Amino acid sequence: MASFFTYASGRDFEKALHGALVSDGFRTCISLGVARKTLSEIVNEHASVTPDMALRLSKAFQTTPELWLNMQRNYDLWKASHKSDDWKQVETIAV
Repeated sequence: MASFFTYASGRDFEKALHGALVSDGFRTCISLGVARKTLSEIVNEHASVTPDMALRLSKAFQTTPELWLNMQRNYDLWKASHKSDDWKQVETIAV
């Protein structure tokens, strides 16, 4: 299965970001003002990027919070659409 960083952002960005978050995780945690466990959970896909974390990441990486939240949303939708086909059985409701 594709990772959050691969699916949501593309390979080049994934490598740069994952490298920054993992290779010098302690410094990154201090910069973001979060515990190492918090960052580890996001990197290892045990937690999602929250609005608060999106604000922190956007400041640290000079992006926008919307970038991070959109990547998380797109990844969540991708995961849900591949987890099960049950949603395909839903019938259209005429309004």
